Amino acid sequence: MTQGGFAFTNANDEYYRKLHKHPNQYIGMRKHAINTTDPQFFDLILRMTKRDPNSRPTIDQIRNHHWMQQDSATPKQLADQYKKIMIDAKMT
Repeated sequence: MTQGGFAFTNANDEYYRKLHKHPNQYIGMRKHAINTTDPQFFDLILRMTKRDPNSRPTIDQIRNHHWMQQDSATPKQLADQYKKIMIDAKMT
């Protein structure tokens, strides 16, 4: 999502299982993500993608999460970042 694509396709996805079984190890393997993503974002994603729906945060809890309280990018900033990601992806 924040890295230019979906992190996993479903709950049986290999990456989904790795993320929830060993989050720090998984994140450590994703060097690009470590350098560009706020740890609070990972915290929120881990909470929102728990297998048990009753363990997931409510909408109010999501809205009040630290990561959601930060300044957000403008539409132009998002578009510029998306273009950069697409250009970088074509170069690798």
